[in-house]
Amino acid sequence: MGRPAAPTSIKKLQGITRKDRLNKNYLSVDHLVEIPESPFDLNEGSQELFNEYCSMLIPLKLLTRMDLVQLSHLSRLDYYIDKCWLSGDPCASAYMTLSKQLANDFGLTVLSREKIKPKTSNTDITNKWDKTKNKK
Repeated sequence: MGRPAAPTSIKKLQGITRKDRLNKNYLSVDHLVEIPESPFDLNEGSQELFNEYCSMLIPLKLLTRMDLVQLSHLSRLDYYIDKCWLSGDPCASAYMTLSKQLANDFGLTVLSREKIKPKTSNTDITNKWDKTKNKK
């Protein structure tokens, strides 16, 4: 059994789309362009985390309406974990594991971000100290 196939959206971000390796039944959904309301009634701390996560994911076009339930759960979990740490209470490892899995799904951890390499052209990157280009 090989490793699971990467989602088509991740393949597109990495720039490795090949017709023979794409999912033929790929469900294309529209990305959000502004921070929506949470599908659940979140407390103030969880709502702040939800808005912060949305503000990070929307410009990267990684958030759709279908993801809002998961993102709400992540916000609640992270708020609960932060609250436990600040009060010095022990936090159940199941909450930590679930939070990490949800964060990985959204690319919010270092390792999950490394898997996504956005395509950039050399013309987008400028070096103001490059002496060969700044000669007059």
